[in-house]
Amino acid sequence: ADGRTRTITLCAKDRPGLLSRIAGVLTLNGIDILDVRIFTWRNMIALDIFEVLPPPDLIFEEERWQRAERYLEAALKDELDLSAELAQKQNGFRSIKSLTKDRPQKVLVDNETSSFFTIIEVVAWDFPGLLYRVTDAIFRCRLDIWVAKIATRVDQVVDVFYVRTFDGEKADGPEEVASIRQT
Repeated sequence: ADGRTRTITLCAKDRPGLLSRIAGVLTLNGIDILDVRIFTWRNMIALDIFEVLPPPDLIFEEERWQRAERYLEAALKDELDLSAELAQKQNGFRSIKSLTKDRPQKVLVDNETSSFFTIIEVVAWDFPGLLYRVTDAIFRCRLDIWVAKIATRVDQVVDVFYVRTFDGEKADGPEEVASIRQT
């Protein structure tokens, strides 16, 4: 309402990697993600609510949203290689290591709090593409995100993900937990 942020609400059939693809497309289009809340119902419908900064050039804002929509459609149809596109785009950014090397970060994996989900909490310093990298790492661990709460405060993020394996189980084996932390 105040014009400083935009809210994006997406409702889609859920599948592993959905949040990662959306975050990647927003990053690819230069749209900064501030907060995200995602929910998946038992009927496999996902509701994803993103709070984002508007593009810096408001004159071309509608054009930017239309391009993001086209990219998202292509990403969801597996017609867009987000990893390659983002790697090319991020070559123009400063090194991520220089942004994070002296800053504390942590990944906590909790299998005690929930009977149904493994909870992953990521605390890190923000940089362009961080949410995509984290959610893509979760996807590569063969985990499906059912609930997520993402918050950015100045330049630090606290992201919490409720996940299950692609088989619908908790990721509670010692090797699984170690792999999640490492990835």
